Amino acid sequence: MKNKNLILKLIKNEQLSTCSAKKIACIIFDEKDNFIFSLGHNHSINKSENCNDKFIKINNQWYYKENNDKDWEKDLTNHKHKEWSESNEVHAEMEAINNLKNICFFNFVKRIYFCYRFRKSMKDNTLSCIVTYSPCKNCIKSLISFGIKNIYYFYEFDDIGNSKKICFDNAIRLYKIRGKQLSFYEKYKTY
Repeated sequence: MKNKNLILKLIKNEQLSTCSAKKIACIIFDEKDNFIFSLGHNHSINKSENCNDKFIKINNQWYYKENNDKDWEKDLTNHKHKEWSESNEVHAEMEAINNLKNICFFNFVKRIYFCYRFRKSMKDNTLSCIVTYSPCKNCIKSLISFGIKNIYYFYEFDDIGNSKKICFDNAIRLYKIRGKQLSFYEKYKTY
């Protein structure tokens, strides 16, 4: 995965994220010619109540606001963000899949061309995605069931072992981006 334009689009899409913990984006593309099918970023289900409006992390300590309070309260358990996130946030990979479904099934003008390109990429085993962080096991399963064959990521979550096993068991290639591409990414990431 050597396309700098994909990396720049990923960085731009990450900036749309509303998560306080990690800004994550996903691009679904064709490995052969880098044709982009879909983009996604992590955000809350109810976009009127965003993670970055409710939580902030300072020196590895979480703070939160309760019901539009003006003052931040210290999260003594350091688990409120995780609990809220698990119930209220959509992962970047899931949004990218949903956005692709919307293009293929609801946009009449783009439907024929996109569906043709998408099916061709699936047939040629070139349907790929690039993600900021290694996908969780649920996102890995969704990406695999959607036809993704190659998954690229920059950083690893702690539970990467589960994702690696699922990929191995399903003959999916999971690549950690290193070297020049990682340096390029970190150079242009401005947040």
